[in-house]
Amino acid sequence: MICPHCGALLQDGSRFCEECGARLDAQTGPGAAAYDRPRLSPGYSRRLDSESVLAAIKKHRRRTRLIGVIAVILPLIGFGIYGAVSDSMELWQALFAGVVISVILAVTMLILALKNRLSKPFEGTLTSKKHARRVRRSNDGYRDSRDEYILYITDENGKRHKKKTTLGIYNYLNEGDRLRWLPQFPIPFEKYDKSRDAEIPCLFCGRMNAPENDSCSFCRSPMIK
Repeated sequence: MICPHCGALLQDGSRFCEECGARLDAQTGPGAAAYDRPRLSPGYSRRLDSESVLAAIKKHRRRTRLIGVIAVILPLIGFGIYGAVSDSMELWQALFAGVVISVILAVTMLILALKNRLSKPFEGTLTSKKHARRVRRSNDGYRDSRDEYILYITDENGKRHKKKTTLGIYNYLNEGDRLRWLPQFPIPFEKYDKSRDAEIPCLFCGRMNAPENDSCSFCRSPMIK
């Protein structure tokens, strides 16, 4: 079957698109009976402190730090090469520009990492969500657009939280859903009642999985269910 929203090729009977996350509940096909299986019971996962989940979180953090180090070093290397082969910029000027950009990236990443470490989990209700498209025009007339998917969650103390998310999670969660925010995960949203879900997201990569999967079919990380 084909996703009517993004055109991705999917297995017959899929309830969510693995590419864009859109709901496909109205779609039917020969494989639809594959989803006639026992559902999960309502409730939050008790696997957060399990060895497999903690190991997966550590692995993700190591990978994130490695990507961050590479991102910080690349401008310095790139400008250094440019300064060595180009006549339009002296080598020391290129290296200086690379150092400035690398320092800015490093400071930004450190601030984001510290902010994430200081964040505390909370439980609440999804009160509303919003899809916004940001359009920017450069001086030469070039138009650039970016989609933002925003969830507004009211916690148990009545405080409203604004959280950005991916298209897949935006489509998966509905207003009125009870959920908890888990900052230790790349996809930090766990829904309380998954009993009616034909597929649930992996909190490490965001891909949709069958409820009975103990590990993600894409990234092999443990499922939070």
